[in-house]
Amino acid sequence: MKDRIYILFTEKGIRSLMKKTSRMGSILSGTYMAELNLEVDDKFFRNQIPKFDVKLEGNQISKPEVKIEKQEETPLSLFFSMIK
Repeated sequence: MKDRIYILFTEKGIRSLMKKTSRMGSILSGTYMAELNLEVDDKFFRNQIPKFDVKLEGNQISKPEVKIEKQEETPLSLFFSMIK
């Protein structure tokens, strides 16, 4: 059996596991994603559930890109920026 899943996690722990879909867009700020390619020999399915330990290094973690677009100044936004 071969499969690929994506693990979404924060500093507090795993948020979700998912298969890649066309709806997978951006992830929330502070959330990271790791791809897990899993290959299990068929003999494991005849025994009890296998257990694995996984340690991710920094270069294996996908960090979200944050894009901030600057909006044009309007008379109203200038007024509010002056009264702050």
